[in-house]
Amino acid sequence: MRKLIILITTLVLVFAITTVAYAAPSVQLGTPNVKAVDADGNAVEVVVEYVKDAAAAGPEYVAIKDTDEAFDLIKVKHPTITKADLRMISLMNVYVKNGEADIKWPLTLTFEVSSIGKTSKAFVLHFENQENWVVLDSVVGDGVVKAEFDSLSPVAIFADSSLINTEEAPKTGEGYMMYIIILAMVAGTSFLGVSLKKAE
Repeated sequence: MRKLIILITTLVLVFAITTVAYAAPSVQLGTPNVKAVDADGNAVEVVVEYVKDAAAAGPEYVAIKDTDEAFDLIKVKHPTITKADLRMISLMNVYVKNGEADIKWPLTLTFEVSSIGKTSKAFVLHFENQENWVVLDSVVGDGVVKAEFDSLSPVAIFADSSLINTEEAPKTGEGYMMYIIILAMVAGTSFLGVSLKKAE
C-alpha cells in the first residue's frame, strides 16, 4: 500500500511539473510593419512608436489595454467574439513623419502581422480625435490587416486568439520547454525509484 501511495504521488508531481512547463504560450505584443497610402494611392511615410509600457505612455493606452473595455467596444460590431478569446496583438502610436498638411485623407494603413491568416478575426481600434477609442472597419488577409483612417493617433490591434495562425507564430522557447519536460520526467522517475527502494 505504501508503494502504491508513493507511486501515485510521484506521478501526479511529474504530471504537474510537465504541464506547467509546456503550457501554451500567451499571445505577446508584436511590432508589425506598417505601410500607408493616401486617398490617391500614393505612399505616405508614417512613424510607428510601439508601446510596451502602457502606464508610461498615457491613460488612453492603459484604458484600451484593459481587455474589458476593448471587448465592450468590439462586441458591438462583432457580437460573435468571446471575451476569453480576445487578445491584444499590438499597441502603438502612428503619425505622419513630415506632417499632415498635404495629406489627402483618408489613409489606408496595412499592418503586417505574421500570426494573422485569412480565416483570422482581427480588430483595429483607433483613439479617434484624441478623445475616444473606436473600432474601425478592417480587412484581414494572409499576414495583413488593413484599415482606413481619417486621422492618426494611438492604434491597437486585437485578434480572436482561437483563430490565430499558430503555425506561423514564433516558436521561440519550445526547445527549452521540451528540455525542462525531459529533466522533470527524469527527476520524477529517479525520485520514484529511490522512494520505492526505501519503502522495501
